[in-house]
Amino acid sequence: MGSWLLIAYNFGSCVAQPVAISGVSSSLVELAFARIVAGIGGAGMVSLTSIIITDVIPPEEIALYDGYSSTVNMIGRSLGPPLGGLLSQTIGWRLPAPLAQLPGPKHQGPKKPSLNQVDTAGLLALSLAIAALSFLVEQLAMPNPEDQSSLITFGLLAATVAFSVGFGLIERFWATNPLIPVDLMMGQFGRWCVIELLIYTGRGGLLCLLTPYLIRVENWPDVGASIAFVGNALGISAGGLVAGHMVKRTKKYKNLGVSAICLSIFAYFLIWFQWRDGCSILEASIPTLLGLGTGMTYTATFIGMTATTPKDRLPVCIVTLELFLNVGFIVGPAISTAVVQKVFAKGLANSLPSDGASAKSSKVINGVLNDAMFAQNLNDGAKDIVRARYLDAFQFAPLFAVVCGVATLVVFSLSKVASIKGSLWVVMI
Repeated sequence: MGSWLLIAYNFGSCVAQPVAISGVSSSLVELAFARIVAGIGGAGMVSLTSIIITDVIPPEEIALYDGYSSTVNMIGRSLGPPLGGLLSQTIGWRLPAPLAQLPGPKHQGPKKPSLNQVDTAGLLALSLAIAALSFLVEQLAMPNPEDQSSLITFGLLAATVAFSVGFGLIERFWATNPLIPVDLMMGQFGRWCVIELLIYTGRGGLLCLLTPYLIRVENWPDVGASIAFVGNALGISAGGLVAGHMVKRTKKYKNLGVSAICLSIFAYFLIWFQWRDGCSILEASIPTLLGLGTGMTYTATFIGMTATTPKDRLPVCIVTLELFLNVGFIVGPAISTAVVQKVFAKGLANSLPSDGASAKSSKVINGVLNDAMFAQNLNDGAKDIVRARYLDAFQFAPLFAVVCGVATLVVFSLSKVASIKGSLWVVMI
């Protein structure tokens, strides 16, 4: 029990410390640092939950309990954005920070593990590779071509390649406790990781633009736009539960996964087709359908991974799967946001009147790009231009998600099949 008390205390610290830092931040840099601390602290929570489930739950029950875990997770994610938006609009974003603070007991536990057991070099190389890639995408998608530098672009590209290769070499030849199981990556486990990467690259690239879309196009307030995420999160919860019950009953997952991916692709197509001229309240519920497909796909992928992975390697494989999931959430929004912003800025520059007032037009464009609600202060003609140009730019996001979804479907279809026989996983080609 002592170790569990220590884990519980550390998890509380992981949540409380970054929230406190966020509350006292006086600049965007400090707030970004607080978010980094929050990410580091919270990264292990979801992975540890999955590890515990696979460790203590019978194989035929894993899918169901993983669905329960996802449901609770998504309920929290559903309540968080609208509650945060409401508090920010009413009492300010700093004041809620103390509400998350709970007094913790004085810590007296076993000695912490040595830092030598942590793959610090691999973690640093991976972080730098992701950061370089994000900056590279941002550089390539700058709205004004004059702001782009060939030297900076080449340097970021070289850094991305160098850090990525360095990470692979560190994990393969140097790390004693590697972050990823390199020997399994070339087999079936690597396919599961690619599937997670593709799923959340496309999904993240679309959902990160959901709130700006509803604000710019439909003039929804922050709280209303945040509530739109609730449907997607509830869809994920329902999808996870449905998939869990189906896997428990049929002892199979591949047909379920293929159907779920097709459902997600269909939802992407619906968003692309129905949201080209705006969206009604009913059409704003399409992300719920997307969430349903995503939840079912994640459960099918998780079960497939546990079915085809050596049981003694499951903990590190689960963490690696979550790693690729989160990399997708980083890369997808970076690509989608950068491209949409560039197309949006170019459309505004070509559409807004600039007769003798180029400086004013440039100021308006920068204001619109940096503040989703800026256009609400413009005249009706300018509002219509901003709305039309954003609708044009937004089309990239669902099409990008469709491409990722089709690639996911191909990789998933090529994966091995495993059926559950009692407490045994039987793997077939």
